[in-house]
Amino acid sequence: MKVRKATQSARAAFINAMHDFDWTAFLSPFDSVDDVTDMFHKCVLHFYDSFFPHRTIRIRSQEPPWMKISLKLLINERDQAFANKQHTKFLRLREKVYSQTKHLKSVYLRHAISSGDIRKLWNAVSTLCKRHKNSSSSCPFSPGDFNEYFSSNFQSCETVLSSHSLDQLPRQSLCVSIAQVESLLRHVKLTSPGPDGVPAWVFRECSVVFAPVISALFNRIFRDGYVHSSLKVADICPIPKCTMPSQVSDFRPISKLPIVAKIFEKIVCSNFLLPCIRDKVSANQFAYIPGPGKGTVMALTSIYLHILRFLDSQSGCVRVALVDLSKAFDRLTHKSIIEACCDFRLSRDLVALLVSYLSDRFQRVTVGGLSSSFSRMTSGVPQGSIIGPILFSLVVNSLSPVCKNSKFLKYADDLTVLHFLRDDSDDDLQTEINNIVSWTDDHNLSINVSKSVVMDICTKKSLSCKSVFLMSSPLVSVSTCKILGCIFSNDMKWNAFVDFIVKKASKRLYLIISLKRSDCPDELLFRAYCAFIRPILLYAFPAVCNMPSYLSGKVCKLENRVLRIIKSDTNFPCFYSVADKMCLKLIQQISELSDHPLRSFFVCRHDVPVLRRTRSLGMPKVKTKRFASSLVKYCK
Repeated sequence: MKVRKATQSARAAFINAMHDFDWTAFLSPFDSVDDVTDMFHKCVLHFYDSFFPHRTIRIRSQEPPWMKISLKLLINERDQAFANKQHTKFLRLREKVYSQTKHLKSVYLRHAISSGDIRKLWNAVSTLCKRHKNSSSSCPFSPGDFNEYFSSNFQSCETVLSSHSLDQLPRQSLCVSIAQVESLLRHVKLTSPGPDGVPAWVFRECSVVFAPVISALFNRIFRDGYVHSSLKVADICPIPKCTMPSQVSDFRPISKLPIVAKIFEKIVCSNFLLPCIRDKVSANQFAYIPGPGKGTVMALTSIYLHILRFLDSQSGCVRVALVDLSKAFDRLTHKSIIEACCDFRLSRDLVALLVSYLSDRFQRVTVGGLSSSFSRMTSGVPQGSIIGPILFSLVVNSLSPVCKNSKFLKYADDLTVLHFLRDDSDDDLQTEINNIVSWTDDHNLSINVSKSVVMDICTKKSLSCKSVFLMSSPLVSVSTCKILGCIFSNDMKWNAFVDFIVKKASKRLYLIISLKRSDCPDELLFRAYCAFIRPILLYAFPAVCNMPSYLSGKVCKLENRVLRIIKSDTNFPCFYSVADKMCLKLIQQISELSDHPLRSFFVCRHDVPVLRRTRSLGMPKVKTKRFASSLVKYCK
C-alpha cells in the first residue's frame, strides 16, 4: 500500500519552501482561468510530491497503540499455560495480563489528556472503545461495481439553458477579497483530501501565501463565468445506509472534493447565493438553508405541534403521508436546477457560473486505496458539497399543496404531508398525492413506493378514511412510522420512540465501561457520556417533551445506570435540567425572531410592556392536556 509520511521536519521544510517561492507569476491579469489553475495545481503538487513522496508499506494486523512487547510476551505465556492445562499458572497469568493491560491503557489515555490536543484525546477515547470503523479494504464490492451502480442513477445529458433565457435577469458584480479567502483557508476543516491528494493542513499552514493566488483565480472565474475542470471532480466514498450492507444499493455516494473547490463553494454560497434566497425559501423547508428554526428537531417539533393544534381545536383526523423521493440528488436534472435559479431571480452572472459549475462534472469511486475510472455526472448534484444541497432545496421549494387543508413539511428529499379532516368530505389526500406525482414527473424524479406510507390519527370513530393510491399502487396504512429518526404513533404516544432510543443508547454503554477499565478520570467519563450517549436521549426532546413520567423515567433510569458506573461524587447536570434548558433556549429564540417557523403556535404579546413581562410569547388557549404539556408549556 502506498502512503505519505508527513514528519514534523518535512512539514516545516515544505512550509518554508512555500513561503520562499515567488508566486507573483500567478497574479497576471491576462492569464486565463485554465492557465492559472493548471499552473497553481502543478506547482503545489510538485512541492508536495518532493517533500512527501509515496512510500510502499506492507499492511499487517494492526495492534492498538498502547500495546507493549512486555504485554505481548505475557499474553503468549498465558496462552501456553492454558494449552498445557496448567490451571493455577493460567489464572495467575490471566490476572497479570488484565492488570498490565489496564495500566497501559491508563498511561496511554493520560498521555493523550496531558498533550492538550482535543483531537488526539478523542482519538484515544475512540481507540480504547474500539469505535474506529473497519477498513474500507474489507468491502466485498470493487470500485468498478460502485461506479457502475452510482452512474446508472444519472439522467440523460441535456442543454440546461434550452428553455430559459438569462437576458431578463439582473446583473451582479461577483468578486472576493484576499482577506476573506485567507480567513477561509486558515479555518478550513481537516477533512479528507479530494482527487488531487493535497490535504487540508497544507492550505491552513500556507494560507497567507495561497490567499492572493486563490483569490485572483476565483475573481477570474467570476469574471469569465467559467469553472475549471479541476474544481469539478470528486472522489466518491461509499457510505453504508444500514448496519449489514449486502448489495451496492445499500450504500450512499458521498463526494470528497478538492480543498480549493470547497473554499470556492463557501464563497459562492455566503457571498452571492444565500443572501438572495434566504427570505424567499418556504418556511416549511427545514434542510440546508442556514438560519434559525432549521434542522431535524425543528421539523419534528413543527409536525407534532401542527397535529396537536388541529386535534386540540376540533375532533377529526390527521392523515400523515410520508413520500420518499428515490435517488433525488442524483436524478434531478440540471435544467430543473437552472430554471429554479431563474425563478428565484438570481443574477445573470451567478446563474451562468452555476451552469458552468454543473456541466461536465466527473467522479470516481475510491475503496481501499483502489479507484475506478472517472464517469461523467449528467444530472444531479454532488452529495457532500456545499452548493449542491442548496440548489436541490431551490427546486423542491416549488412543490406546494393544492388543498387548503394540507401542509407540506420538507427536509431534503423527505416529504411529510399533513392532511387535516373534520369529516369525510374533507378527505382530498388522493388529490395531493396526484399533485406530488405530477411534480416529480415534471422534474424527471421518481417516488419510492415501497418506502411511502400513510398513517391516520383519528379522534372521530365515525370518520372513515379513503384508500390512497400512489402510481396505481395503494399506500400502505401503518400504525407507527419513522420521520427523521423519530417514531410517531397513531395513538399520539411516545412508547415506541422511547423504547427505541433507550435500546440504542444502551448499546453504547460499553464505551463508558471500557473507559472505566482504563482508569479514565470521572470528568472525562461524563464528557464521553455527553458526547456519545446523551445526544441519543435528548434527540427531538422539544417535540416529545410531553411524554408521561413513566416514559421519562426509563430515560433517567439509563442515565442513573451510567452515573453508577462512573461512581463520582461530583454533581453533574442531570437529563431533565439539560432538556429544560434546551426548550427554554428554543422559546427565547422564537420570541426574538418574528420569522421563526414555530412562532405561529404561540400567542404574541407585543402590547405588554417589556418591564412587566420579558417574553413576547404567551401560551395559547388549549383544551387537551396533551397540547398543554407540549412545548407551549415553557411559555408560562
